[in-house]
Amino acid sequence: MNVYKLARKVGFKNINVDLMLGLPNQSLNDLKVSLNEVISLNPEHISIYSLILEEGTKLEEMIRTGKLRIADEELERKMYWETKRILRENGYIHYEISNFAKKGFMSKHNLDCWNQKEYIGFGTASHSYLEGIRYSNAIGIKEYIENHNITIHEKQKKEDMRKRIYAIRFKKNRGN
Repeated sequence: MNVYKLARKVGFKNINVDLMLGLPNQSLNDLKVSLNEVISLNPEHISIYSLILEEGTKLEEMIRTGKLRIADEELERKMYWETKRILRENGYIHYEISNFAKKGFMSKHNLDCWNQKEYIGFGTASHSYLEGIRYSNAIGIKEYIENHNITIHEKQKKEDMRKRIYAIRFKKNRGN
């Protein structure tokens, strides 16, 4: 909260807050408390992400061995739908799977990605999308400088691109 308040104090007028659901030992009530704290700050944009366990991490090992428990699928779905309801009731528009914004504050980058617009990222860990191909640069600065490594993540077929754009337009026309 202190960083958020400092950002406001120095003049930031468009702030995003990220929240996670499905964390170890997190209850629906815990999530509601967190949501209400964030909403009380009045950010323009809120992103909600489900915990994803990465194989080989300490957290994944703790879950696998039973030292920690995470929400089952049913509780995680309840958390997501409750989050949507609470944010909608507080003036946030659900415009992308993980993103909610006040009117006029939807992320242009997120919308461009969903609408298949091209973009180029520069520097370590940056991402690009050109001619239907998603790329990313090396994460480490040494590897980036020495090897100029670029990883291709996805080559989209024209038909897949059209389907995605159609789905977005269909959703917009339905007012969702």
